[in-house]
Amino acid sequence: MDRLDAKAIKTYKEIILILDQCIDDYLFVMDLDKDIYFISPHAMKRFNIPSYEFSNSLPAHKKFVYEDDLEMLLSDMNKLVSGKKNFHNLQYRWIGKDGIPIWINCRSKSIKDHDGNVKYIIGCINEIGKRQVADNDSGLLGEMSFKNFIYPINEDIKQGFILRIDIDDFKNINENFGVKYGDVVLKQVGNCIKKLLTKNQQLYRIVADEFIVMDVVGSKEDARALYNAIRRSITCYVESINYDIYLTISAGILDFHDYPNKSYNSIMQWTEFALNQSKTNGKNTYTIFKQEAYQEFLRKNKLTKELHKAVNQQFKGFEVYFQPIIDMKTEKIHSMEALLRFECDEFGKISPLEFIPLLEESDLIIPVGRWVLDQALKAVSMFSNIKVQINMSYVQVLKHPH
Repeated sequence: MDRLDAKAIKTYKEIILILDQCIDDYLFVMDLDKDIYFISPHAMKRFNIPSYEFSNSLPAHKKFVYEDDLEMLLSDMNKLVSGKKNFHNLQYRWIGKDGIPIWINCRSKSIKDHDGNVKYIIGCINEIGKRQVADNDSGLLGEMSFKNFIYPINEDIKQGFILRIDIDDFKNINENFGVKYGDVVLKQVGNCIKKLLTKNQQLYRIVADEFIVMDVVGSKEDARALYNAIRRSITCYVESINYDIYLTISAGILDFHDYPNKSYNSIMQWTEFALNQSKTNGKNTYTIFKQEAYQEFLRKNKLTKELHKAVNQQFKGFEVYFQPIIDMKTEKIHSMEALLRFECDEFGKISPLEFIPLLEESDLIIPVGRWVLDQALKAVSMFSNIKVQINMSYVQVLKHPH
């Protein structure tokens, strides 16, 4: 293995191409004489590399290796190239296609010529921050397996459903009984679900205490029935251990008949939204995904971001209007009420009934309320003998009493 010629390296490249769609890891070879770097082509879909074959290899790493890790990598690679060491095993980060750093483990070996000079470096890169394909504790397939099932689908999934399940307050079990006991509970919950599944259904453990049931033929009525059956099965399990713990589950349901989809990201976002709605509605229940509610949720998030931006830009978009209050006996202005209004480029004028609750939820009502008070004080100084009334939010009073 310490002596490979050009013909052997060519064969190695051909093997890399053959195995490209067969393995998740990334095989590579560096030809130091020709200064060429060759890696499994599917790495281009994951990392910000110029191509699966490129020249000027070591300097080119500066473009896709995370900046904080670059000096460490080049130092170790230079030792490998110079022959000071013959094996490289390093954990560091490459930049993904979306610009996010991805943890990898790179293991490689130097190949020398008959004179003892390093001629090639061959090795393998694998992601160490990647979610597992399967989970040994629960005995279930993991999120990557679910993702790999969805991605090959070229047409919209037009029938079946996804039931996304989460154990309510599972962290309390880990905190009170320990992680090992929590793993046992996860396995038992998985068993409760598995024994109820049909041949058309597959169970995955996604993250922590979340599970997904993928059904390729059923309806949302079937999903509801399955959820209720799982809940009853878990209750039986709790009874069998004499209520040492008490478990409930929340769920989100996506019906492909109503919302045909082949996008993995959309599936995960929509089911997470439906699941979170169940949590918000008191837990121990299910929610069927509705696009209208999701769009309202997206609007709320975008508007909250606009409110944050406005506050950071010296309250740009906020205005205070002063509405006169007339004394009916004297027909004179008795006082004025300060009214807050908001407008932004993306949404135009927004009703106070919509934006004020968002200010309260995000605690932005505290700086905005202080700004309104400043505007009111300026108004008082301009209008003699006229009072200005200000509506105070309960959030502002509770969280910023001074």
